[in-house]
Amino acid sequence: MPSRKELMERLQRYLEGQMEADEKALFEKQLEGDPELRRMLQLQRALARETAEGGDLRQAAKGLIDRFIKDLHRSKETGHRAFLTFDSGLLPLPVGIRPASVDSRRLKYAADNIQLEVSVYPASPGSFEVIGQVEGYPSGVTLNITLSRGRTILRETANPFQVFHFARVPQGGYALTVADPDGRQVEFSLEL
Repeated sequence: MPSRKELMERLQRYLEGQMEADEKALFEKQLEGDPELRRMLQLQRALARETAEGGDLRQAAKGLIDRFIKDLHRSKETGHRAFLTFDSGLLPLPVGIRPASVDSRRLKYAADNIQLEVSVYPASPGSFEVIGQVEGYPSGVTLNITLSRGRTILRETANPFQVFHFARVPQGGYALTVADPDGRQVEFSLEL
């Protein structure tokens, strides 16, 4: 069975018309039997249409792909399988439009059956407010959330809806760990 990376490479070759006829036929048969792969194909086609219309989206997509690949390599080193799937900070701003707080970001991560959505807001020069919600657990499960960087360790317990909040987190790179009562831990990378 091909790895996720190999599937993505095949998908790209398929979209660019770089497959031989027999390989293309096999890949199309695989597409028929894999709804997730078909969704990825639709997303890639939509992204290609958008990219053809403007280069800013291409840069945003490249930034997200670069981050995804970085997370993939980190997961091989650490054994954690968590990936950034969306970063609003990578999206281009339309000309003449500036949000109230340009430094605010919305991040989405995925790991196993867990989805993590995080909003990051500037709190003061050099510090941020981090608000997040974990999906994939039944309501009421107690989750412990840890932000760690070197000797700095910040801990919070998520509320019954798996929402957590950290105030005045100093700027830097952090490991955000979600731990459930069964001892399962998933680590995400958060850059403030």
